[in-house]
Amino acid sequence: MKSIKAILISITISVLSQGSAMEKQGYQKDLPSFSKIPTDVQAYIFSYLDQGNFLKASQSCHEWRTAAFKAGENKSLTVSKRKLDQADCQVLLDVPFCGLSLYRCQLGNQVIFTLSQNKRLKKLYLGCSNIGDKGLKELANGNLINLITLSVHEDYIGEEGLKELANGNLTELNILRLDYNTIGDKGGKELLNGNLTRLNTLDLGYNNIGKEVKEFLKKNNPLIRINF
Repeated sequence: MKSIKAILISITISVLSQGSAMEKQGYQKDLPSFSKIPTDVQAYIFSYLDQGNFLKASQSCHEWRTAAFKAGENKSLTVSKRKLDQADCQVLLDVPFCGLSLYRCQLGNQVIFTLSQNKRLKKLYLGCSNIGDKGLKELANGNLINLITLSVHEDYIGEEGLKELANGNLTELNILRLDYNTIGDKGGKELLNGNLTRLNTLDLGYNNIGKEVKEFLKKNNPLIRINF
């Protein structure tokens, strides 16, 4: 199985290689250098690149990398159905995306800890990756200070995990997806007693939450859109 680094390097055709081909044919002789374009304009152009070419561009030179990190504020990287080791995780931390989707990936404790230290991440999707209460604890107590969206659906999250999440460091969370877990009534109530004061969207579907607690949550969180 290829490493994440190998996958990132191999996907699609490099923007640079296209530029080199044009230069060999003499098309760029009279054109201004792309690097001389203002960084904001470079970033705007990069924002239209697909995932593969965006990565290639970010690895080309220092100037392009600066522009890519600026453009990456609104871009997400998707990796699915893979077992990630520590080396893979370090590579993921070095890419210019503010969103990361690891769907059905195998994540060890050290990998989750490393992810939890990424202050740049704004959106993190870990659906069906079996992180459990222990993994959620690592995320909640890490340095994801800018995280506004978190999805841990179908991740074997229970009451203990919810308690850690509610009292952790993810105080900027706006959107939280917790469906298809086992948080139960107690776990549902924990959400009211912690630091998640900025939530506006909450998905608690299929969590064994009783009718009484559902009504309680709706009544005490009128500004939050809750899905059961």
